[in-house]
Amino acid sequence: MPALLDELLAFDADGVAARAIAEAAPKLAHLPGAFKIGLAIADDLKGGWTNRYASEFSSRFEIKPILKRGWLTGVLMMCLFGDETAHSLGYPPQGLSPRAGFALALHEARVNIN
Repeated sequence: MPALLDELLAFDADGVAARAIAEAAPKLAHLPGAFKIGLAIADDLKGGWTNRYASEFSSRFEIKPILKRGWLTGVLMMCLFGDETAHSLGYPPQGLSPRAGFALALHEARVNIN
């Protein structure tokens, strides 16, 4: 996990997130509510405490309690960070760049906003 945090800091993940929020804000201004935004890193290392499928289901379909508290939360699954991270966790390489998962998530977010 420390290596991933270092990579996110080097990648300026906070800055990328701030720019994505700034880009999305005008498109969402007509929607009611004010929210704080958080970004969480989850690790489903070999069946560890975080079950990816349950976490993704909850973050997509069981959102009323967190919205009621005024939060929008993005979850980065550690397994989405390419071959190097996959290899360090014991998974076989798939030909992915270190930021493949982030690029996919960013693309999906942009497509869903438009």
